[in-house]
Amino acid sequence: MGVFWAVESSRIHHEIAQKEERGRQEQLAAMQTYLAKQTDAHKLVKLLKCISYSDEAILRAVTLRAYELDNNNRDIAILASFFDNGAKKRIIELDPLYRD
Repeated sequence: MGVFWAVESSRIHHEIAQKEERGRQEQLAAMQTYLAKQTDAHKLVKLLKCISYSDEAILRAVTLRAYELDNNNRDIAILASFFDNGAKKRIIELDPLYRD
């Protein structure tokens, strides 16, 4: 009887994990579609504030799109520097005080 419960519990956990991963992939695909259409980096920064608890892949996509749209903004470059080494170099170009 205990073996049955262990097998059933494992199956349920596996099924839940699969559904969560499918949901995450769908959410990322929807975000990618939105990001392709968005042209305002500041709206994306506001979006980042709202979804700060989200999956890292979504945070990365939103941040890098904001940086792509406005790489002359020091604050956006700072955000992007967590995901892109090129943004770290850009911060120093935009604000030499960050050199140290």
